This record gives sequence, structure tokens and C-alpha cells, in this order.
Amino acid sequence: MTIQEFTELLKNLPKECEWVKFNWLATRLNPRIDFNIFEFDVDEKHFVLFRVPATRNMPVSFKGE
Repeated sequence: MTIQEFTELLKNLPKECEWVKFNWLATRLNPRIDFNIFEFDVDEKHFVLFRVPATRNMPVSFKGE
């Protein structure tokens, strides 16, 4: 699943399924790190912002890339 596909999936998830966002991303990051997801609306458009902090010892990779 690509980031674009995942973003589309997020738009259609009910609020009760918010844990899916965390789990999906958490299992694909290496090293495992804490991150935040912020959702907000601007000018009638919905945004989902993922904040993934940098690590100190090695870069964060997504799916090994």
C-alpha cells in the first residue's frame, strides 16, 4: 500500500478506527519510534499530518527504504 492509498483509506475510516493509523505506520518504521498524527480541517479540506521525529543514531526508514 502506498502513502497515497493509505491517505485515501484514512479519509474513509470512522473515528473509532483511529488506532489503525498508528498501527499501520508503526509497523513500517525502523527503528520503532514515537510519532504523532494530527487531523484538522482548513477551508473545507481535511488534512492528516504525520510528525515523525528524527532519531539520534540512525535515520528513520519506511519499509526498509
